[in-house]
Amino acid sequence: MRKIAAVFLAVMCLAGAGGESSAPPAAGKEDATAEPKPGVERTKDKGGRITEVVRDRRGNVIIRRTNVGTPKEATWLYTYSQTDQLLSEQAPDGTRTLYDYEGPESKKPRRVKVIGPDGKETERTKAY
Repeated sequence: MRKIAAVFLAVMCLAGAGGESSAPPAAGKEDATAEPKPGVERTKDKGGRITEVVRDRRGNVIIRRTNVGTPKEATWLYTYSQTDQLLSEQAPDGTRTLYDYEGPESKKPRRVKVIGPDGKETERTKAY
């Protein structure tokens, strides 16, 4: 958990200061008319659960934390290419998902590799 907290703080510094947002972040879908700002967005649902999203300077979600401040807090980490393609996702249990694309402009991954917390790898091809 310390490692995740250190990454979170480092990314917050790189992303710059951000304000709070009352709207929850779209799960993988961005509103084309709204330009996301770098920094931290914090939302609270009707049940009082807090979600934090950290964006890089290009608006990509790089950290998502749910149930902030509770024993059920969970953190996901994301990395992107220079052309904003999602390259990897790390789930709270340590499972990593790696994405591969046809070319730098492609937005749909052609191959996905999943590496479980035990290190076991599975690969599958995405059909679109």
